[in-house]
Amino acid sequence: MSSPLAARASYFGEILLDDGDVALMDGGTHGVSGHTVEARADGSARWARRVDSMAPRGTVGGGPLTIAPSDRGRLIAWVDAAWQRAGQPVGPTQGPPSGPPRWVWAIAMRRGDEVRVLEGGATGRPDAEIAPALDWLSSVVDQAAADAHVSCVRLFVTTTMGDTLGIDEGETVLKETRGAEWHVVRADASGVLSQQKSTASGRTGVERLSTSDADQVMIDAAARGCADHGAVLAARRDATPWKKTAPGDALSNLKDVLSARWWLVATRRSGEVRVWDGKGDAPGELEAILVWLRARVR
Repeated sequence: MSSPLAARASYFGEILLDDGDVALMDGGTHGVSGHTVEARADGSARWARRVDSMAPRGTVGGGPLTIAPSDRGRLIAWVDAAWQRAGQPVGPTQGPPSGPPRWVWAIAMRRGDEVRVLEGGATGRPDAEIAPALDWLSSVVDQAAADAHVSCVRLFVTTTMGDTLGIDEGETVLKETRGAEWHVVRADASGVLSQQKSTASGRTGVERLSTSDADQVMIDAAARGCADHGAVLAARRDATPWKKTAPGDALSNLKDVLSARWWLVATRRSGEVRVWDGKGDAPGELEAILVWLRARVR
């Protein structure tokens, strides 16, 4: 079996594709919010919906997608057209559209050892050859999100360490803290990974990671461990702590945090937030996952 090849879309980053795979993406605010369908050569597919734009609407989430036989036939025809279009010479590229609504799209495809990406973005609709595929993309993903009844509200919990953790529906979060430094990896409901860290030089922004099968194995193992050993915590819809900490307790907590190693795995499934966390040495089954976490967050 050949290794995945990377396709790069201007506004959506790197997409890993196996032979015969296709990914359709659209979004507003230059690709931040929108829809994704990844269809595999083996007939499986996944959907993802993002609503983290300046004016989010609707539900968010992701998961397996069953494509109807009639839709699969249309999808094949759309992809064939996009493949031919992506192989044609194009004129000079233009920058992001400046006027609202800011909307962009991309279709990434792989056939054999060749990867092609067809993409665009404008204040108007794409041409008649591509528009039906993008209409289908938004329609099927919006319906999947509605069927899943996935809430777009982030929930917050207070961990044993005393910090406030925000977590979205379907997410798995891994975090390790050593003194004043910490590393975090999040896997969203559709399996997309992102990382963030804080070191002596400062805190980084959230960065999306390319996801491999090995990454998914680690995320799944962490989620199973959390299900087996984690505790269900009361969640709230704002990041404000429930109670104020006395100055003496706050200083004691700070010294404890800065002098210890803390670790955490959190999951949110069907509105239930479960957290598996602790201080010092992690359980053996989790230690290998934390080694992977440190290697992924560089």
